[in-house]
Amino acid sequence: MKINSLKRKRATNKLVYMLIGFFALLSHVTFSSDNWQGSPLEPRYIVKFKTEGDTPHGKGMLLDTMNTLVTAFGAEVKASYPHLGVVSVSANDQVLARLALDPAIEYVEPDNPRQLFSREALYNIRDIQANLFSDEGMVWQLVCIIDSGYDSSHPDLRDNRAGGYPSWYDGDGAAWYQPSNSHGTHIAGVIASTASPQAGVLSDGHARLRSVNVFDETGWAYSSSVVAALYSCVDEYNIMNTSRRMVVNMSFGGRLPTYYEQRAIDWYGKKGLVMVAAVGNDGSNRTSYPAGYDEVIAVTAIDRDRHLAPFAQRNAQVELAAPGVAVTSTALEGAGAVGGFSDGVDFAASRAVDQGVVPLPFILDSAHVNDLSYVEGVFPGTYTQCEIVAGTDHCNDMSGKICFKERSYVNHAGSGSTPQNISQQEWEDVMACVNANAAGVVIYSNEANPALQTPLLFDPMGRLNIPVLSMDRFNYRNFTSNFGTEGSIYVELDNHATLSGTSIAAAHVTGSIALLWANHPTCTGGQLRLALGASAFDLGEPGRDASYGYGLIRLSRAMDYIEQQGGCERILEPGVPIEGLSSTKGGELIFWTDLPRNVDYIDVKVIGHDVDNIVIRGNFKYIPVYEKSTHCRRDVPHDENERICRLSGERVKQGKWYISVSAVDDFENIQLVMSYVLRQNPEHYFANKHNYMVPPGDCYNNTGVVYAPIEVDYEGEASDVEVKVRIKHRVPEDIKIALFPPTGEELVLRDGRWSGDAFTPHISDTYEVEFPGLPASGLWQLGVCNDYNHDDGMLDDWSISFY
Repeated sequence: MKINSLKRKRATNKLVYMLIGFFALLSHVTFSSDNWQGSPLEPRYIVKFKTEGDTPHGKGMLLDTMNTLVTAFGAEVKASYPHLGVVSVSANDQVLARLALDPAIEYVEPDNPRQLFSREALYNIRDIQANLFSDEGMVWQLVCIIDSGYDSSHPDLRDNRAGGYPSWYDGDGAAWYQPSNSHGTHIAGVIASTASPQAGVLSDGHARLRSVNVFDETGWAYSSSVVAALYSCVDEYNIMNTSRRMVVNMSFGGRLPTYYEQRAIDWYGKKGLVMVAAVGNDGSNRTSYPAGYDEVIAVTAIDRDRHLAPFAQRNAQVELAAPGVAVTSTALEGAGAVGGFSDGVDFAASRAVDQGVVPLPFILDSAHVNDLSYVEGVFPGTYTQCEIVAGTDHCNDMSGKICFKERSYVNHAGSGSTPQNISQQEWEDVMACVNANAAGVVIYSNEANPALQTPLLFDPMGRLNIPVLSMDRFNYRNFTSNFGTEGSIYVELDNHATLSGTSIAAAHVTGSIALLWANHPTCTGGQLRLALGASAFDLGEPGRDASYGYGLIRLSRAMDYIEQQGGCERILEPGVPIEGLSSTKGGELIFWTDLPRNVDYIDVKVIGHDVDNIVIRGNFKYIPVYEKSTHCRRDVPHDENERICRLSGERVKQGKWYISVSAVDDFENIQLVMSYVLRQNPEHYFANKHNYMVPPGDCYNNTGVVYAPIEVDYEGEASDVEVKVRIKHRVPEDIKIALFPPTGEELVLRDGRWSGDAFTPHISDTYEVEFPGLPASGLWQLGVCNDYNHDDGMLDDWSISFY
């Protein structure tokens, strides 16, 4: 069972914020430091001023006006974005509450941290078929990379048409071509390296790149910096008002959303900007942001054998999968390395890409995870298999030997392999050789996951003084004939690095969308997003799932799919009209769309003088046959020269739908538009509408917990469950919520920490959870605990739905 996603409603109007600020001031509400847990960044807060205009940031404000007002309250200005009407400040709770009451300020919220998502490893771009297509058609398409800067002098990148913007992270104006670490350069190489054999998705030198330098040397930044970077991406080229197209890569994330970031991303997404983000690397089912916003394509990572990376987060927002374990790409000079075997070994060509052997980097300072270290040099020895000495944790005597040790951890997502215990197990494998006095170490992949793996090695004590290589199982098997012979391993610093992470996977999708656009320039970003999902190679459970999304992107399939549908003009993007349709009597036009789950009904509307000459039908594609939908309802209210076909009922399923427009007589100049409405109360919906007083208690010791029961008589499985909760309490950060299925075990939905909402006084949350194989019928209970010592809370109602 797992929590898949978390959605929260946010109050946005003036009165609500004034009341919220008032309650905060009276009750001395504190902003939990948990928002910055694990981050080296100091706590900061977004202060958004009221500005006019139809964009999320309005028309901006004068710098002095903003800074003077916030400093007058006692806040310290850390960063100012006058063009966006925002300052990022450091302040205590009372100052923040007073700021929220000021009539010139729209809202105040934590400036939640964002971290670059990278881990170390290697592999091959052919899996997404990018090598089969040219980016020569990139004329009006741009790729914006929000990251840590871009090494424009790198020989693999300097042929691109690149530009960018200075840093937003600390106001020092660091240029886009002065990277703070290698992460942004590595991401840029995945997208657009022009050097063979490490070529990127856009490999022909026609890529138009924009780099925004946001992240500092530690790999951290603030959410307000991300919004400022988005603005920089689109502003200079007036993307919103021209024929130019842009896809934005965001290979980073953080634990909590911010209202400011979400509003900006929603606005840019609805204006046509395509945004791609990494789902996150902590191996949990937590949602990271910005990948958790609906307007963003959330990408997960798989290895060469198409196994889900163990570090990849799993939740309902996951949309696409791409290579993210073992990818070689560009790095700053000396920040990467190559390595391998020499002295007669069959595959001693050290620089051969995809040879299945790479140096394992290690990190000396956990606060600087993008600063990788290697032990350089040539290290001779006898190639020897490790045999663990009975009763110990080390190998037999490895003096003067190159020690080969099988990797211990099983790389299965969901097996409890968190990044921390994966790194710990890898370290123990390495130390089994080191403690046996080995001259060098080779960790090879196990049978469960034979592809090349490269977990991070943390070495804060600086104990490693010999090189460590990682090797896939296929090459290991071929290598065993060399055991007992003399040879050597070596590591040499280089300007390429072998890395892993959902960051890398996101970069593949970003480049793929740009490549699709270069070959289909009339498509919208939304249409290309639909095409990638519809043509993805399905992995995991059939259809979209929380691990792989729709599956692995395959560009050849996506190109074929668009062409088979007659081009993007046949792809129905919800709410986007297709105009100028014509046909003679007996003709048929076929369109398609991809529906999410929980759709209540679909409305297909035709507008024009000849609407009476048209018949509309909908067909659901259930591979390998078409399954006809329920009949159109034609009693839906409509205007003159307008007809609406409504498809509804239990057979409106998640997946691919084909809409046919048939001509019973000639028609011309018809407009077609499709929309859908999500189901509010599904068929298997159960609610408890009673009010429950929630008095102060001790959540840590589980005293004072209020239980609200629901008896469920649905006989199906609880494989896909939605829980909605409404609670009144003026200090919501002290409320803990847990769900108890009929088995009695506890699943914590809300752990009593502040939710990240901008001064929201109450809780109105939606949780999506899974209980695979568990029967739904029986007694379900919601447990609510109030850790605040002064005020009662009120559970208004809660509901549970099974899909």
